Amino acid sequence: MQLERVKRTAESGSRRVLRFISENQGMSVQEISEKLGWTKSKTNRMLNLLEKKGWIVKRVFSAAVPRITIKLDEKTQLLNQRSMKLETWKVKLQTREKELFGKCVSAQMEGDTETAKIYANQCAEVRKIIRLVAGAAEILSKLTVPTG
Repeated sequence: MQLERVKRTAESGSRRVLRFISENQGMSVQEISEKLGWTKSKTNRMLNLLEKKGWIVKRVFSAAVPRITIKLDEKTQLLNQRSMKLETWKVKLQTREKELFGKCVSAQMEGDTETAKIYANQCAEVRKIIRLVAGAAEILSKLTVPTG
């Protein structure tokens, strides 16, 4: 029971450090441990665990200070590209939704309720698509950081 809890703690710690270094690549172990508020040995344990799994690469530069970077495989790169495409699509849809909403308001102000209803329905459909795209982007973002 306690061993299971220790494994979960190590796993959540490794996720935390992986997420941190994905946002701050090229930091030394000392810098990472200071930023996370961990001891250097805990940070090294988590990094060694991630390196054994093949998720990161420790590199030693001329100053002999190891720098940590994420090792991206082809699938991860593909997921990142798809995620960026979804984000681009979401922005385009949000722009379209604003245009439709503006047209709906204009039609309503002019007293053309039928046209306003058409624009309002289109606006609602675009909002549904935006929610779907946002959900897909969220799922992809979870897949881009290995979890286990």
